Amino acid sequence: MGKPILQPQLLTCPCCKQVRQADEHLYFSQFVWEEFFYDYTTGKRVRYDIKKGNPNWACDACLETGLAIKGNPHLQSFWNGYPFFAYCDKIDNCRDCGNEFVFSKYKQRHWYEKLKLMIYAKEVRCHPCRYKKKMRTKLFKLLGNFNYKDMEKNKETVGLCLKLGFYKEAQHILNLVQKRYKKVSAEFIVAGKLLVEVEKAMAQAVS
Repeated sequence: MGKPILQPQLLTCPCCKQVRQADEHLYFSQFVWEEFFYDYTTGKRVRYDIKKGNPNWACDACLETGLAIKGNPHLQSFWNGYPFFAYCDKIDNCRDCGNEFVFSKYKQRHWYEKLKLMIYAKEVRCHPCRYKKKMRTKLFKLLGNFNYKDMEKNKETVGLCLKLGFYKEAQHILNLVQKRYKKVSAEFIVAGKLLVEVEKAMAQAVS
């Protein structure tokens, strides 16, 4: 009997979903199939069998067309998982609004190779929701340091409340300011004008 014919191992590119032969020239095959990588979390070298189910690579066609970009596993922090040999855009649903958003390949590389975040970290919010969360954090900080005498900060706080739809909070701040000043004072008048803007915004939100 002759020697059995070895069938080439077939791999499906995670990026373009095309079937590729493992013996073809693929970028991630430039790394040894079973290579020791440094695990930054434990300070040890860990062995990974790249052939078995690694979802973080791309074929040469994807890299040449720009559908994917190269990754460098030696710059990444990972443990008990597969490093990124390539990055491609990932579509996910926002945790807050539920809409789809793209976790771009460039942002992934920045997170995992520049910022050294663990490869399990991922973006969970779309850009508008991330902006709202950032503004809420800033607003809560301003509310925590509320000072009725600092009208510039109070204006900023009211502006953030209007952007985020916190109308009652804005009214409460302005009412506190008016209670501290006489009706003829400039601060009282400014607070009154801002209250009118808040009421208009509330009316528009209801309608």
